[in-house]
Amino acid sequence: MNNIIFAGSSIFSCIILKNLIKNKIKIKTIIYPQKKNVINTAQKSLINIAKINNINIYHIKNLLNKKTIILLKNINPHLIIVASYGAIFPNKILKIPFIGCINIHASLLPKLRGSSPIQQSILNNEKYTGITIIIMNKKIDDGKILYKNIITIKNNYSNDILNLNLAHLSSNILIKNIKNIISNN
Repeated sequence: MNNIIFAGSSIFSCIILKNLIKNKIKIKTIIYPQKKNVINTAQKSLINIAKINNINIYHIKNLLNKKTIILLKNINPHLIIVASYGAIFPNKILKIPFIGCINIHASLLPKLRGSSPIQQSILNNEKYTGITIIIMNKKIDDGKILYKNIITIKNNYSNDILNLNLAHLSSNILIKNIKNIISNN
């Protein structure tokens, strides 16, 4: 199984990607969103990771674009792993991979759906948070929950520290369970 697409656009996703590669999870392609012709620091890191590891990488302007859908179909992925991508995956793309699309979300779904769960958990003075890995569907941060793991938010946690801890937790859970996800389809 080496036909995995990784989709991300943040430091959270970079950490997960690095850990997957370090643990010999073979990523064939990386995609990241292109917004207003600006590439952020995390996207530059994704590009660098791709170059170092000889992985194909594409910036995607629009997930609904026919060229994007054709590109992803031609990659013929078994699985798409999404971690903090920053755009909604349309049903046409969710149906492309043989196994499906999984999302690593930095909260305990269904609580704190949306694009900033780490910041929200700190602003809400939550006592704990965690990660949820789901099989994606056409709703936002909704779908069958595969794995959940909880961590305590300590008083001294900043957004950056919590982001780092959740990214490492996410990649560890994904690494431990990727074979199970693949074999159980």
